[in-house]
Amino acid sequence: MRTRTRLSLGLACALCVCLAIAAWAQPTRPGPQTVLEMLAVANLTIRPLELEFAAAIQRNDLLGAEAVCRKMITEVPYVPTGYYNLACLLAVRGSKDEAFQLLDEAVDAGFNDAAHIQGDVDLISLRDDPRFAEVVRKASNAKSLQAAKIPKAWMIHPANLNQTVEVEPGNVGFDPRLGMPVALYAFDPTGPGARAITTLEGSAGDLLRKWWGEKSAAGNWGDLYDNRDNDHSDIPRPLFPQMTWIEYSEVAKKANLHWGTANTIWQDGVVIGNASVAATAGPYWRSMVRAATHTPQGAALLYLQYTNNKVYVYPCHLDYRPGRNGSAGGGFGDVFFANTPYLLGSRGSSFTDRPHLEALAATMGAFKPDVKKMIVEKHLMAPTLQMIFRASNPALKTPEEYVTGMAHPVIFDKTQFDPAKMVTMAHEMPADALPPVVRLKVVDEDKAHSGQDFFAGPGQTEVIFDTPGAIARVYRTLAAKRRIMVSAAESIDPNGRPLKYTWAVLQGDAGSISIRPLNESGTLAEIVVPYTPRFTVAGEEKIKLETNRIDIGVFAHNGVYWSAPAFVTFYSLDDEERTYDAQGRIQSVNYNSNYVDPMISLPRGWRDDYHYDEQGKLKGWTRSIGDRKDEFNADGTIGGKPVRYGVRARGTDLAPELGYEGSAKSE
Repeated sequence: MRTRTRLSLGLACALCVCLAIAAWAQPTRPGPQTVLEMLAVANLTIRPLELEFAAAIQRNDLLGAEAVCRKMITEVPYVPTGYYNLACLLAVRGSKDEAFQLLDEAVDAGFNDAAHIQGDVDLISLRDDPRFAEVVRKASNAKSLQAAKIPKAWMIHPANLNQTVEVEPGNVGFDPRLGMPVALYAFDPTGPGARAITTLEGSAGDLLRKWWGEKSAAGNWGDLYDNRDNDHSDIPRPLFPQMTWIEYSEVAKKANLHWGTANTIWQDGVVIGNASVAATAGPYWRSMVRAATHTPQGAALLYLQYTNNKVYVYPCHLDYRPGRNGSAGGGFGDVFFANTPYLLGSRGSSFTDRPHLEALAATMGAFKPDVKKMIVEKHLMAPTLQMIFRASNPALKTPEEYVTGMAHPVIFDKTQFDPAKMVTMAHEMPADALPPVVRLKVVDEDKAHSGQDFFAGPGQTEVIFDTPGAIARVYRTLAAKRRIMVSAAESIDPNGRPLKYTWAVLQGDAGSISIRPLNESGTLAEIVVPYTPRFTVAGEEKIKLETNRIDIGVFAHNGVYWSAPAFVTFYSLDDEERTYDAQGRIQSVNYNSNYVDPMISLPRGWRDDYHYDEQGKLKGWTRSIGDRKDEFNADGTIGGKPVRYGVRARGTDLAPELGYEGSAKSE
């Protein structure tokens, strides 16, 4: 019996997920006593008030902001936010006595960030008062807040015929390493009792029942299924009687832990799950696949799930459909800016994820008992399932075709995997030859400078994310080629077998992309990719589905099995029309209105034409916005003065726009 799966933390830094968890269980201001209750309050009360406060500040309505603070103090007196923000407003106004009183209240309610108090510019008027030093001292000495008692794991017994566990206050705690709540589960070690392994029809189901009768298949006792769409696209429970379904209590739903991508709560254990939903309104429409990967934090969480026995499936909805800018039946082409091995995307919308989930559940049940135990203990369930899923593609005629693009599209339909082959591969897997896992690391790469080599929102670079299983870049630099050096030396084989490496172009023009091994072991390679505008996805020529992403796959082979792929991807921006001369020098960039995910690139609406001296050295460029023209120097200045880029809102139905100081597009 287990009470908690040991986390495998493969990242150098902890995840930061803002959940608006404040003080509770304070003797002077008792509030919600459990993590779930506090999260429900945060979702239903605190977060809306914080958004209302931010909106008032943005429109410079200080009286309105003050009213929101006083409302927060009344409705959630155990949360320090209202006290602290009101203290700042009063300090700016010059009401020192009341400001100090509220700062004391904030510290009493749990605000213990002394450094923030010291550096807050809104409190400048208080700094010369002796009371300020006393508030800082009091905050420095405040004890760290305890969210809640360590919860007990929900024990799952064979007699639980409805196959259900619940996310409820008694089994949910808060893990500071993850920065999120964690639901704990434990399984009765006696096993599933008389439950059958599956009622799945077809060859895969027949094989599972045969092996279960022979006692050579592990079954699904200990496997959890996490549906995150209110049972909209749920696996029917009779299909896998030994698997356990996670359900969300009403308080968990009030905390909004039950919906969409699996980034709000950590489910302890071996998990497959899905959310057959998509964001469909506004400029930030997207599938859950895209929603999960557009930030470094999101990608880091996916990697933690990948290395802790969890696989989620999400439909791609409109993110992978022929067309451009909504033409040709509403399609935009392949708008995914990265490819990863961390999750699976199903082609289409609601219910297209079901076949994938059923194949994964069947495969988990097919491993031999000792093999499955080792896979789970070594945190290899997700990479092993990914390898088997991709290798089962009926289109692959030889083992060598596994390291081609046929096996590793960004999105899979139900014809691209074979459940019978998957369960057979799992059942035949020996304990001494588990598949290896590739781990990547950037060693060196070309650098580009914002405002000179590219133009993007504040803080944006060419890096989308760096994780050990996937490295993603936006091709922002104006150079005709981009170079990156990547190491796979930290890859592992669970059984200590020697590894051989293959680096392959999975999507893109292999003839123009250079992959140069830099050592005999094959663990280090230099990749050089040319700027590549939109092109047709291989195998999708009939429907003319286009993409802007180059995929490089990295594979390790241990003499028996290939690893799941690791990816290095490069995404060019479809809202740019570039021209280069014969020497590879940029000549012009027209920033058009083609769709690009606004989390990656904002509309700019200008054209840049570049100028060179007789020696071919860049002199600068002319920027045209309608009839207006600005002359830039080669260092990105205008008349020797720096240019500041910023973001301008354009309403709720349009993505913000990038502008620059002194232009017709700036605020």
